[in-house]
Amino acid sequence: MQSENIQLSARQITTVAPQDTTEIQLRLIDWRRIYRKVKTIAPGASGRELYAGVLWGVTGSGLLSLIPLYQATQSTEAWVKPTFWLVSAASLIVGVVVWRGTKDYTKDVKAVRDEIVVDMKEIHCLYFPGEDLDKQ
Repeated sequence: MQSENIQLSARQITTVAPQDTTEIQLRLIDWRRIYRKVKTIAPGASGRELYAGVLWGVTGSGLLSLIPLYQATQSTEAWVKPTFWLVSAASLIVGVVVWRGTKDYTKDVKAVRDEIVVDMKEIHCLYFPGEDLDKQ
């Protein structure tokens, strides 16, 4: 059932695949926009710094909790003090490892970003030799 206001007709759609895919058309304004976006990539805090801070907080709390345990007149269970020492040391070590991993991640992201920016500048100079990509 067709309405009188709608007309349907068979159309032939021809899609032509590019023969040479080594060059892809890209508008200059899009190229500059992509370049600006890539330059602003900053390795954000991935939450690892937060975890390192929490672990260092556990270390500080554990060590500060040991002070009253050693000054207490009443004796504590034999496992309490070594457990506090172990938790404090373990959280300190894990916190340092996580923090170092964050620093390495930041360096990796910056290195990749800088490499892409250099490649984009080189490509831009091939097509526009007298134009600086940073000036726009």
